[in-house]
Parts: sequence; structure tokens; C-alpha cells
Amino acid sequence: MKADAAAGVPVTFVKGVLDDVRELTATSSVGPGLHPELANCRRVRFDIPWYSGKPRFRLIYRNEPTDGAPAECRWLTVAPRAGLRAHRKARQRLQSN
Repeated sequence: MKADAAAGVPVTFVKGVLDDVRELTATSSVGPGLHPELANCRRVRFDIPWYSGKPRFRLIYRNEPTDGAPAECRWLTVAPRAGLRAHRKARQRLQSN
């Protein structure tokens, strides 16, 4: 699935990412260290505005190609950070694609 981006770089969602978003909204509740296969990925930490602790959720994505100007921003997962769930989902999705 693709979405238009304001800056002109298309955003694509790997199969399962939209399910991640639905799961997060229903429950409301990267570095290369542990996951070297995610070394080319980026992450966004986020939470609801009134939550005062460490952000509980992660968006993990990769610009493609990984060098130079990106032609695509591929979202791999949107998931809780607890237990490295977001990192595990991203790794699994990279391996299956």
C-alpha cells in the first residue's frame, strides 16, 4: 500500500503495518546492537501527548535506497517498544520480504 508524502517521497507500508496501527489504537496502553539487520533502519519514538514517561511506541522504517536521496520510505512496523516487540516485528518483516 502506498501513500502520497508531502515532500514527494512515496511512503509504502509493508504487509502488517496497518494492523500494527489498529492494534495500538485499540489497546492504547534502532540501533544495530541487538538487531544488526536493522542497522539501515530509522525509528521514531512516540506516545500520546499527555503521557509523561518514556515513549512507549516505535515506528521503524527504512528509506530506500539506503544511500543517496530516498525514492521510497518503507514503514516496517508501528508497535510497542516493550520487550523489543517493534524491533522483532521489523526484523521478521525484512526477512520475509
